[in-house]
Amino acid sequence: MTGWDEVIGQVPRCSFTPDVVWVDLGPGPWVRVDRATDAEEWERVTALDQPLVTRFEDGAAEGTGLATSSLSMPTMVVRFLEQLDPYDHHRVLEIGSGSGWTAALLSARVGAENVTTVEISPDLAARAAGRLKAAGFEARVIVGDGAHGWPMAPLSTASM
Repeated sequence: MTGWDEVIGQVPRCSFTPDVVWVDLGPGPWVRVDRATDAEEWERVTALDQPLVTRFEDGAAEGTGLATSSLSMPTMVVRFLEQLDPYDHHRVLEIGSGSGWTAALLSARVGAENVTTVEISPDLAARAAGRLKAAGFEARVIVGDGAHGWPMAPLSTASM
């Protein structure tokens, strides 16, 4: 079985990081980092083992209100995936697509055809789908309320 650290090495977080993020670099407010104005700093913070805020409740990445979407810190993603412990070809339903990174990691492990990710925000879902496709993963991205889950077709007896 492939370790999650190896999978993370194959699915770079930066490929799923929006051009504008906010990062906690110490005492004080979150710092806005824009790839267009400081690509070197953007690459540096993208590689940190820290959460990156990608969206606020204002519906845009402009930093007003509460954070509503983020890229989780890599060590926490690894811990979550280790706890999930999916086997090859398991089907996985992810609630909250965000940037698409976790769906890509799961796709690398269990196969993109076995990953469905549900995102309530149509624009976040579209961006996640675009990033997944650009990275070579065809996980199913659904716009909807994850509280309702997503019906998955039953396995055929031939595949059991």
